[in-house]
Amino acid sequence: MARPELPSDPEGLIRSRPTFPAIFLGVVAGLIADHLPGYDQSQAVAALVGAMCVAILRLPLSSVMIALLLSAQAGLAVAPIDIVAVVVSYLVTLALAAYVEARLVDEAPPEEATAVATPA
Repeated sequence: MARPELPSDPEGLIRSRPTFPAIFLGVVAGLIADHLPGYDQSQAVAALVGAMCVAILRLPLSSVMIALLLSAQAGLAVAPIDIVAVVVSYLVTLALAAYVEARLVDEAPPEEATAVATPA
């Protein structure tokens, strides 16, 4: 029997592909961070699931919702920690992306830099 072909997504419209690895990495990191002083297991998992999701997806509101839904049994006590973790992770991700982009522009060959600077 032949395997059915999966639909292709050349434009990247399906955003669920990186979601589940991000959730998995966030849960694993949360279980590891559970041993830090001052964190409960549910707090650490919720915060790091949200942080990983926003770092990969770059969708802050969706990341907060995913993390809060996954930690629903812990109640709304984890919401402020999750929101702070998502905001910090989002800002760090944007800053790192801008830094890497600036480094790539600085390392461009000189002929490309002059071609971009002087319009034809």
